[in-house]
Amino acid sequence: MPKAAGVKVGRCRCGVVHTFADVQLRGVPLDAAGYDYAGAVAWNRDSGVLWDNTRRRLRDHLPGVEFFVVREWQDRGALHLHALVRVPRLGAPSGRELGALARSAVAFSKVDGSEVVWGEQFTCDEFRADGAGAKAIWYLSKALNYVLKDTAREAGGGAAWVHVARMHQAARAMRCSPECEPASCTSRTHQRFGARGHVVSNTRKTKTRSGWSLIGLTRRAQREARAAWFAAKEAERQAAAAREASAAPEPVAGALAGLAARLQLELRAVAPVVP
Repeated sequence: MPKAAGVKVGRCRCGVVHTFADVQLRGVPLDAAGYDYAGAVAWNRDSGVLWDNTRRRLRDHLPGVEFFVVREWQDRGALHLHALVRVPRLGAPSGRELGALARSAVAFSKVDGSEVVWGEQFTCDEFRADGAGAKAIWYLSKALNYVLKDTAREAGGGAAWVHVARMHQAARAMRCSPECEPASCTSRTHQRFGARGHVVSNTRKTKTRSGWSLIGLTRRAQREARAAWFAAKEAERQAAAAREASAAPEPVAGALAGLAARLQLELRAVAPVVP
């Protein structure tokens, strides 16, 4: 499905060559009646367990590995994971080896015990931090842009809205935990197509690990820096307002002083002369 006007695309699996005018069909299954909506929301619910097992499997083989993970919403409403994996150069595997190791991880749902594995669409590109830092930044920016997009707004309604409604229905009907009663459960998991957890996550600094940031930059440090910046700006604004208020005469006091001066002049003008 073309994302912009004038983009050439091949023939769709439905047999039609679509144009930008068909953008409302992006993410819509070819056979909505046969689409596994329950499986889709279950994947969103359980993919976090699979990533946890993948992370542990990589750490078992590569103790110094660090991660920065972004979870992307695809047009069809399924979560797609982007991970920047930092591996020490000494003994670092190739991209193919690292990808095969990650794909070998398996998990089981904590809700119904079903097996959870990675799909067929998988890629693992490799680059070095020295000289390729711009590529890493570009990749991460691309992943974050995916996260921030609004699929329903782009789709424009129609069949896409029907698909979104069915995803919501499936998420509302699923169990989000072993104790969940979907009809009365208030967990936000039912409002997010089954997804749970944070959109962005990264490894933290510990006594034995450096953490994702080599310079100690963390999301907490960024939040604290932003809060300090806003507090400093507010203090500057209040100080400027106080200076303006002290420099200007008070309206009421100034008016009373002027009135008193005028009254004194008038009284002097009409006062009787005493011999």
